[in-house]
Amino acid sequence: MSTAVITGATSGIGKAFAEKLAESGHNIIIISRKQESADKTEAELKNKYSVNVSSIVADPGAHEGLYRIYGKLEKENDIEFLVHAAGYGTTGNVEELEPDLLENQIYLHDTAATLLARAVIPGMVKRGKGRIIFISSLAAFMTTADFTVYSATKVFLNMLSKGLKVELAGTNVKTLAVCPGLVKTDFWNNGYFDDSDYTKAPESYWLSPEEVADESLAFIEKRNKPVMIAGRSNRAFVGFLNIPLIGTAANALMMSSSEKKAAKKRFSENPE
Repeated sequence: MSTAVITGATSGIGKAFAEKLAESGHNIIIISRKQESADKTEAELKNKYSVNVSSIVADPGAHEGLYRIYGKLEKENDIEFLVHAAGYGTTGNVEELEPDLLENQIYLHDTAATLLARAVIPGMVKRGKGRIIFISSLAAFMTTADFTVYSATKVFLNMLSKGLKVELAGTNVKTLAVCPGLVKTDFWNNGYFDDSDYTKAPESYWLSPEEVADESLAFIEKRNKPVMIAGRSNRAFVGFLNIPLIGTAANALMMSSSEKKAAKKRFSENPE
């Protein structure tokens, strides 16, 4: 029986992947910063599915925690899936966010993704099968003021997946960066989005974590592409932005609006 390793597995998109992969018969290794959350999720999965479930309690967003996880994973010989779903959003100009917060976000999203892939790829290649999924974002295709670093970390994940696809050609080890937009999770409840207008978005633009997981798992098996936009409405939106002339104009309009908003904010806070 093969194993699936999932970061962020105790809630949201990560937990949806844990449920789907356990249901399909994979043993699960939960990566979690918190022992209580890991224990709860581990118990839930064991009660529902006839698979082995274990946890590594460590922070993939910190050097010591990431290398502890790395050391354990590189010794495993039956890992078929790696899903890196851990991450969080922030809002604010780069100069407004604390340096340690920026560093942690980049480390968790990108350094962890790279090193966790590095830990499992040799075993996957040796076994002749592997699936690596990075949870990216629709933000990888655009950015505005307040989302600069978050968007940049997601661009990295898309490019990482593209590069690994080339490196792993012929090995039956596939990589996929999944780019959802609005997903119904606790992502929005960390205090950074309290004043946002995202709750006003049409229901058709929102996905459930289960929809993201289902679509991703089907896509990585059927298609040989390293990046997937989750959700029909999201695909239509990005497709529109890529239309020559019209999409360019729309992008320019969004950036112009964001620049005006940023300038207004800056000069209202610093009138001198």
